[in-house]
Amino acid sequence: MEPHLLLAGLNILVVDDDEDSRFYITTVLEADGATVITVASAAVALKVLAELQPDVLICDISMPNEDGYTLIRKIRTAVRSMTLDSISSSAATSCKPLIKPDL
Repeated sequence: MEPHLLLAGLNILVVDDDEDSRFYITTVLEADGATVITVASAAVALKVLAELQPDVLICDISMPNEDGYTLIRKIRTAVRSMTLDSISSSAATSCKPLIKPDL
């Protein structure tokens, strides 16, 4: 009997500038049945979003050039017809709290 894959059928877009983080997140999600596409920047994510039509977006909030919060805001503004759940992530090791802007 095969184990039930909780994420089977979900298409997930992972946006993170760190290659190791993308690899780890992909490994964990694919082990539970998700289809995962990764990109290294917010700019690339915006270019491929309409074509990929992901169910879930996981993005690093502290990427260079454009952070994950800005990416989520742009997506919500530009693609109002798309239903997209989003998760913000960070590998920050600082104890300083991250301030979340209004989305």
